[in-house]
Amino acid sequence: MNKTLPSVENSRWERDFLEINVCEKKKVVEIWLANAEKDGTDLSNLYARYSSRDYLVAVFESGEEDLVDLTAGLLIHNQR
Repeated sequence: MNKTLPSVENSRWERDFLEINVCEKKKVVEIWLANAEKDGTDLSNLYARYSSRDYLVAVFESGEEDLVDLTAGLLIHNQR
């Protein structure tokens, strides 16, 4: 079952499963999805709404791997 997002009127909208941040100044929309929601959430209306206004829409999805290990590896790599 797909979930349809309500319209985003505020600069920040949160529920248990996702968070949406809209930065009007930078014209960026950040969408944060939890594992349970990344396959069942319909983002097409949100994409259409903001893409038509020349916003960058970025979707961040929860992963399955260890965040601490991956962050440590990234920091070590970037020190080189």
